[in-house]
Amino acid sequence: ANDPRRDNWRELVPQTDGVLSGVYFTGKDKMILLYETDAYNQAYLYTTDGKAYAHVVGSAVTRIPVAPAVYLVKIGDKVIKLAAR
Repeated sequence: ANDPRRDNWRELVPQTDGVLSGVYFTGKDKMILLYETDAYNQAYLYTTDGKAYAHVVGSAVTRIPVAPAVYLVKIGDKVIKLAAR
């Protein structure tokens, strides 16, 4: 953490073909990554140490801005309030 050179970086999530459109943290140890791929949305849910635990594709993923840097993300039938960091 004291030396920001690239040699000291650690990859948390793998690269995808999609365009990363948002990263949100929820709870103490979870993050949601939103991607746009071929005109549809995808949400990948990870722990902050990089372990994948869910992947949702298509119209089941919606991001709704409600205030500066605050969004509601609908994933399936769940709605999660998130703040961008």
